[in-house]
Amino acid sequence: MGDELHRVHDEPVKPPDGTGAVTIGDALAGEIHQLFQLMPWGVVLIDYPDGRILAVNAAMSALSGLGAVDTLPQNITDLIPDFQIATDTKPFQTAHADQEYEIIKSDGIRIPVEVGSRMVQVGGQTRAAVFVRDITRRRQTSEALYISRFFLDKSGGLIFWVDQSGKIVYANEGAVKLLGYSMDELLNMTIHQVDTNFSPGLWPMMWEHFKKVQTAVLESLFRTRDGRMFPVEISGSYVKYGEKEYNFVFAWDVTRRKEAECALKESQQQLSAFITSATDAFYLYDGALKLVEFNAAALTQLGMPREQALGRHLFELGNRIGVAEHADEYQGVLAGGRSISYAVAATDPKKGGLFFEVKVFQVNDGLGIIVTDVTDRKLMEQELILHQTRLEQLVEERTAALAQVNTQLTEQIEQRRLFTHALVHDLKTPLTPLLGASEALANGLKEDPWRKLAKNVRMGALNLNQTVGQLFDLEKGQMGLLELNCSSVDAARLISETAEYARQEAVANEQIFTVTVPDGLGRVWADPTRLGQVLMNLLNNAFKYTPRGGKIELAADIDGEFLSVRVQDDGLGIAADEQEDVFLPYRRLKKSGSRHGGLGLGLALAQRLVDLHGGTISLESREGVGSTFTVRIPVTKRENLNKEATE
Repeated sequence: MGDELHRVHDEPVKPPDGTGAVTIGDALAGEIHQLFQLMPWGVVLIDYPDGRILAVNAAMSALSGLGAVDTLPQNITDLIPDFQIATDTKPFQTAHADQEYEIIKSDGIRIPVEVGSRMVQVGGQTRAAVFVRDITRRRQTSEALYISRFFLDKSGGLIFWVDQSGKIVYANEGAVKLLGYSMDELLNMTIHQVDTNFSPGLWPMMWEHFKKVQTAVLESLFRTRDGRMFPVEISGSYVKYGEKEYNFVFAWDVTRRKEAECALKESQQQLSAFITSATDAFYLYDGALKLVEFNAAALTQLGMPREQALGRHLFELGNRIGVAEHADEYQGVLAGGRSISYAVAATDPKKGGLFFEVKVFQVNDGLGIIVTDVTDRKLMEQELILHQTRLEQLVEERTAALAQVNTQLTEQIEQRRLFTHALVHDLKTPLTPLLGASEALANGLKEDPWRKLAKNVRMGALNLNQTVGQLFDLEKGQMGLLELNCSSVDAARLISETAEYARQEAVANEQIFTVTVPDGLGRVWADPTRLGQVLMNLLNNAFKYTPRGGKIELAADIDGEFLSVRVQDDGLGIAADEQEDVFLPYRRLKKSGSRHGGLGLGLALAQRLVDLHGGTISLESREGVGSTFTVRIPVTKRENLNKEATE
């Protein structure tokens, strides 16, 4: 289009006085042609106030991409959608170029523009000249600067721009956050106040160093506002901008890295100390399988000076630990990073047979090998196997001997059972007529001394019959043939009647016998005959081992769901070492003397009968103080009492 004015609408426009008619093109040609030629911005002449486009210059045509006259939009808002036309002329009295809009190009693309406007008189008419400038590059530059500034501010490090004097001219948000200063405080500080290693006297030399090498990396210490010190890694770069020179400082807080390095160093030192002091041999081979390190235990195994061993190939030194036999596995460790373990036996001319356990693992591109000498352990294992074999033989021999003894004991028990059964039978057979005859004599004879002799015979027969009965009951209990005939029993009545029956013995022995039985004791599920037999056996035991003038107490009460009966005396008492055997048959107190007769069946039978009732019998005794026997049997009916007691 050159320098020519682009006319859009050549319609007639009346002058202000309303006389004559001229075209816009004719009016513009003489008055604003020079203005359009001088303008570097795009210019749009619009009618005021409706915004109708009257003309555009060449720069505007190029900017909008709308070159042809018939393709230009009719109104300024079609070209600049957000443009606002003032309702009065005041906003257009002076030029304005501080508002940004977007224009729509012919291809539909929106581009950012800076728009200014001014009122002009054209052909005697008030028009608006709109000046449009493409700010696409400025917008892109601004966005790039914003992104760069955002990156600098939000980076995890500390960033400074420092001038030649050491003054901080820029600091990012990371520096503000980590150092604890405000932005204003940092911009009024020097780098010497932050970096403890950059003193004012040292800074000029550091500046020249950065200027010479352009970029340098070093470590230093930063000080925070509260005086805390932390290590940093600094990357400093010399930058010249125009006539000004700066040092761009990028610093990272490396506290965690330093802590990790210290921990790693300590761990390496500990590992080194462990390897050095380890009793297992340790070998380190490089990627070429050359020996590069080993500990004292390995030196002992190698049997050669350290200087001679270093640099030797694995296959030269590994014959003793079976390297050749496991060569493929070693290659697998090198290739795949896995570890292997195996055991190997070797022969030493001086020591004889040796046994090793070998573990191989990858270390970087080489191998680490740990060799444990397990010779002593293997020899001990072999000895243990021999001892175990011998022990098993002894166990078999002892088991056979015990089986033989058990057979003999079984035979003896069976013989004793048969003997007891025969003894009871043989005693019962003559005892029955003896009991009848003695009773008849005791009742028939009226004159002494024959009457007393008859009563003595009668008493002896009854005692013998009782002993034989207990012996027979005990035998049946051991064979599982002893049974109960349980019913609901008046407990108080049973205990009282048994006590009265036994009282004559206490009277004869001049002993004090007391009975404490509450009237409301209730009923109990039991065999009255067998329960009475238990009480008589306990009372007879108390009468027997309590001296004349001694005290025996029979007491009963209900303890929860159990009837509890206690027989207490202040007699001889039972030694602690004898109490465990007191309920075994045929056991008698060692210290009771020979004056106390009996076979030792009463307490054994009492325990058997209490077991049949589903109860317990216990003993508390002190030698020289007395004994207390306590019987507890369930109050209510229980099923399968006989079965439970005999199983």
